[in-house]
Amino acid sequence: MRVLEFWKSEAYRTALTTNKNEVASKIATRAVVIDDSVFLALPNVDQGVARVNEEPQTKLKTRGKAFIPEADVEVGPDPTVTLDLAAIQLPQSALAVFRKIFPTTPEERLEEVEWDAFVRSMGSAGFMAKNGGGSMVIFENKRDPGTIIFHRPHPHTKIDPIMLQSMGRRMNKWFHWKRETFKLAAK
Repeated sequence: MRVLEFWKSEAYRTALTTNKNEVASKIATRAVVIDDSVFLALPNVDQGVARVNEEPQTKLKTRGKAFIPEADVEVGPDPTVTLDLAAIQLPQSALAVFRKIFPTTPEERLEEVEWDAFVRSMGSAGFMAKNGGGSMVIFENKRDPGTIIFHRPHPHTKIDPIMLQSMGRRMNKWFHWKRETFKLAAK
């Protein structure tokens, strides 16, 4: 047992005290070196530091022609571009999933969704799911061009509420979807 309890021996305590005293004496006798060449001197305000570039540089375009709007033309939304924001008709189960993705009540904000239910709901909304490798799943729109990628949750099969809301923000960004976009399909 003496081998395992070496810190209780008098020889160990003496060696430890000697080592501590040596370190303390080296710290106390350390010479403080003041050398101004180590750091660069900061410029004083009254020295009048000259600025290298007085005017901001402009970037020269190397591709295409620069667009210069005319003064009398109003810049606004393009009337030729229309977003099809018609309501998407969904069955009750898919509508329940999208209400959890775009929540309005505190109860909806705390609910989880099964991954398979989410995939079926996206299918009801007009998307086809394809594996993209690993946990990546690519959802391609069957009617219009457009894809969005989500990652299958693992090791659990449920999508947590925070991830659901993040997915909803991405769908809003790319497809302009919101809670009012989805309606219950007539039977």
